[in-house]
Amino acid sequence: MWGDLFFPYYSRYVPMKHIGGRVTLDGTYRGNLAGIFRTVSQVVMEHAVFDYPDAFEQRLTAPRLEVNTDVSLDRRNLIIGPTVVRFPEGTIRGRCSLFDLRRRKLRIDAAASTDTFRLEQVRKYIPTPILPPDVARFIRSVQGKGALQIISGGTAGIVHNYPQMKSKKHWGMIWVQASLENGELKVPGLPEMSGIRGTLNLGAGKLEASDIRFNALGGQWTARGSIDSLYSRPELSLELEGDSDLTVAHEFALGSDARIFKKLKKDIEAIRGRSRQTIKISGVLSKSDLLEIDGDVRIEGVSLETRLLPHQVTGASGVLHFDGQRVSWGGIKGALGRSRFLTKGTFTNYRDKHSLLDALIEMRLDARDITPLINTSGIENLTLEGTGKMNLRVTGPLDRPNLVGKMAMDRARIALLPWVEKPVGVGADFELRGFMTHPKEFIVERMELRMADALVAGKGRIYWGEVPRVEIDLPSIVVDLSSLAPVIPTTRLFQPSGRIIGRLTCSDWPDRTLRFQFDGEMRLQKVSLQVPGLVHPITQLNGRISMQGDVLSFHQVSARVGASDITMNGTMQGYRIPRVHLSFRSRKFSIDDFIFPEMPDKKPPATASSKLLPLLRTIEGEAHISMGELHFQQLDLQSLAADLNIRQGVLGVENGTFRLGAGSLRIDGMINLGEVHGKPFRVNLDVRDMDVSRTLVLRGGIGSFMTGMLDLDGSVQGMWGGSQPLAGTLSGKISIDLREGIIRKHALLSRLFSLLNVSQFLGGRFPDLTTKGLPYHRITADGTLVEGVIHTDNFFLDGDSMKIAAAGQIDTAHGTIDMKMGVQPLLSVDYVLNKLPIVGPILTGQNKGLITVYYLVKGSLREPEIIPVPIQSLGEGVVGIFGRLLNTPAHLLNKFNGMLKDQQND
Repeated sequence: MWGDLFFPYYSRYVPMKHIGGRVTLDGTYRGNLAGIFRTVSQVVMEHAVFDYPDAFEQRLTAPRLEVNTDVSLDRRNLIIGPTVVRFPEGTIRGRCSLFDLRRRKLRIDAAASTDTFRLEQVRKYIPTPILPPDVARFIRSVQGKGALQIISGGTAGIVHNYPQMKSKKHWGMIWVQASLENGELKVPGLPEMSGIRGTLNLGAGKLEASDIRFNALGGQWTARGSIDSLYSRPELSLELEGDSDLTVAHEFALGSDARIFKKLKKDIEAIRGRSRQTIKISGVLSKSDLLEIDGDVRIEGVSLETRLLPHQVTGASGVLHFDGQRVSWGGIKGALGRSRFLTKGTFTNYRDKHSLLDALIEMRLDARDITPLINTSGIENLTLEGTGKMNLRVTGPLDRPNLVGKMAMDRARIALLPWVEKPVGVGADFELRGFMTHPKEFIVERMELRMADALVAGKGRIYWGEVPRVEIDLPSIVVDLSSLAPVIPTTRLFQPSGRIIGRLTCSDWPDRTLRFQFDGEMRLQKVSLQVPGLVHPITQLNGRISMQGDVLSFHQVSARVGASDITMNGTMQGYRIPRVHLSFRSRKFSIDDFIFPEMPDKKPPATASSKLLPLLRTIEGEAHISMGELHFQQLDLQSLAADLNIRQGVLGVENGTFRLGAGSLRIDGMINLGEVHGKPFRVNLDVRDMDVSRTLVLRGGIGSFMTGMLDLDGSVQGMWGGSQPLAGTLSGKISIDLREGIIRKHALLSRLFSLLNVSQFLGGRFPDLTTKGLPYHRITADGTLVEGVIHTDNFFLDGDSMKIAAAGQIDTAHGTIDMKMGVQPLLSVDYVLNKLPIVGPILTGQNKGLITVYYLVKGSLREPEIIPVPIQSLGEGVVGIFGRLLNTPAHLLNKFNGMLKDQQND
C-alpha cells in the first residue's frame, strides 16, 4: 500500500509536510476509528519520501526503509515506543512522544541512538533550517568523513518553535552525544584535521569535546573544550596540546584568506622546524581574527627566511608565551646568517594594525653578515671580517618602530679598499636612536660613531621610495688625524696629525651613486701631512672649509711647507666642471719646497705641478696670487703678483709682476692645458733694470757667463710638451738692451780672440776671458723667432776692448749658428802707428780712428767655426749696418782686411 494514502489521516498529528512511499505493513492493531489505538508492527517502506522542510533542507529519500515500532494514540498524545529504523546509511533506535495533539502548541519528547555510520552519508540529516543562518552556513561549509555514532540524542519542546533556535530559551530542545572514529574535517579558516577520535556532546546550545585526538599541521594533537552559544554567536573555548611542522603550518597560512595571516604571507618567505604548544584558544568562532590565544609555544631548530632580515634565521629555539592579544618571549636563541642572537620581548595586539612591539636583541655579530646591508646603499668593494657585539631595542608599532642600539666592532676587520681598512683591535662603536614614520622612511634621531679617537654624531633621514633619499646632519665631528693611520691605509703615507672639528649636512641619493649635496664646515687645527715625495711636510694647516650645496669655500686656510707659508681664500663650485675663485697669499714661498727629489736608479718623479694638470683641465675660474718673496733655485723674487684665469683648459696669466733686486718683470700670457699632444702657449715679457747674473744663473742660462743690467721687451709663442723640443716651436719678437756688464769665458768669444791673436801685432792687448772676462758698456739687439730660429740684423756690443756687430741667425733647437760678425778692436792710435808705420795713417784715417775685421761664424754653438771673410762677401746691406754700428768707413775695413790676409798667407 502507498503510505501517502494514509498520511492525510495523520497529518494533523505530525509536523512533517509529507510522508510517502510503498508500504508493507505486518503487525497488530487494537483500537477504534475515533483515533484511540495501539499497534505493534513492522513497516517496510520502499521508495520512501520524508519531507520535513522546517527541519531538513532537502526531502529525505531511501530506496528501502524498515521500521519496527510500537505506537499508541489516545485523544491527546501519540506515543511511539521503542522503535528500530533500518535504512541504507545505518540503524536508528529510539522513541518519540507527541503531546497535546489537539492544541496548536504541539510538544515533542524524543530520544534516539545509532550504530556506526559514515559521516559524509548523513550530512543531509543535520536539521540546519532550525539553526541560525550564520550557524547553518558554517555547517554547510564544513566537509567531513569518518565513522560516526550517535551514542544518545533527543529533542523536547514545542514543535512550532524548532525554526526559532536562535532564541536562547529554545537551545535545550536538542541534545546529542556522538563519537567519531578516524574522522576527517575541512573547516574554512582552520587546518585540515584527520584521524579524529573522540566524543562530542551537544546540549543547551553548547558543543563540548573531551580528549579529542587528531592529526593536523604535520603533528598530533589533543583537544578539549567547548563552543558556547552555538545557535547565535558561537564562542570557542578550546585547549590544545600538540606539535606541528612549521613548513606545513606556513603552507596553510599562505593558502588562507584570514586577515590574521596577511602580514605573515607578505613578510615570511619560508620556515622550517617544529613547534610544541600547549595553548588555549577563545573567542567568537565566526570571526577568527578575534580569537585569542593563551599558553606556550616551544620552537626547536627553526629556520626562517623573511624579507625583514638580510639573512636566514637558523637553529632558533625558545618559548613563546601567548596571553590573549599579547605574545612574549624570554630567551629565544639562534643564528642570523653567521651571527648568533638572543632575544626577548613582547608583542601586543600582534594581529592588529596597531600592534606594539617591545623587543631586545643581543647579537654576537659576524662582520660578514653586515656587508649585504651596506651594499644596498650602492657601496661596493666592501669586506668585513671578524666579530662584534650589538644590542638593539625595538619598541612601538610594528610598521613604525623606534630603534635604539649600539654596535661594537673592535674584534672585526673592516676594509673598503683603498680607503678604509680597520684592523682587529681598533675600537669602532656605533650608537643609533631612531624611528620609522612609515615602512619606507626611517628618521635617525641620534647617531654616534666612534672609531679610534674620531667622533661623528648627528641625525638623519633615510627614505626608500621610488627615488631614494638620504639626509644626514652631523653637527658634531671631531677627528684626531693621528689615530686614522690604523683605519685608513692611505693616511699612513701622509702621517697625519692634528684635529678636524666641524659640522656637516648632506642629502640626495637620486641615482644610488652617493652623490651628496653638502652643507657645513670643517675647522682644521694644527694639521700636519707628509705628502709622498715632497721634501718637506705640510705643517700648521689651519683654517675653515665650508660647504653649501655644490659650493666649497676656503676661509683663511693656511699652512707651511718647509720655509714656505700659504694662505688661501675663495670658493670652488660644481662637481663635473668646477668653477673656482681663489686667492693665494704667501709672505715667503720657495718652489724648491714643492719639487719631488730625484731618487737613485729611478726615473725622476713628476713635480707637484705636473700632477695638477689633469685637475686643471677640468676646472674653470680665476685665481689671484700674491707673494712677498718667491725663491726658485738661486732666484729670490720679491712682490710677486698675478691674476690667473682658466677656461676650457686654457690657463691665462694677466698682470704678472715681480721684482728682483732693483729690477722688475711684467708678464702676460696663456697656455692651453686641454690639448693632449702639445700645449700651445703665448707669453709677453717686459723686463726693466734686471741684473742678468741674478736672473739667469739657472742651468745653461747666460747668467752663468755674463753680468749686466737688462731691459727686455718680447712676445713669444710656442708648443710645450709636444713631439718637438720646446725650443723648436718658439716664434715671436724680442728686443734686448744690456748695460755695464762683463762677459766671461764663452766658446764663441774664445775662438774669436784666438783668431785675433794670430796677428802678432795684436798680441797681449785683449782681456783674459778666463780671469777677468770681457767688459762691455752696452749690448743691444732686436730679433725675431721663427720655429726656434732667432734672426737679427743689429746685434751690437760696445766694450772697452772692442766693439762687435753681428747679423744672422741662431737655431736654438739644433744648437747651431750662422752669422756675419764685425769686430773692431779698440787699440790706441800710437800703438797702431808704431806697429804699422807705413799703413797706419791709412787704416786709422784722418780722425786717427780704429780698425775693423769681420768673420763668418757657422756650426755648433759649443764649437763654432769662425772664418775671416772679405768685406765684399758681406753685402752692401750688412756693410752699411756694420758701418753705422761701428762708426768705421767701409774703405778702411777693406784695407785692413787685405793686410790681415797677406800676413796670414806669409
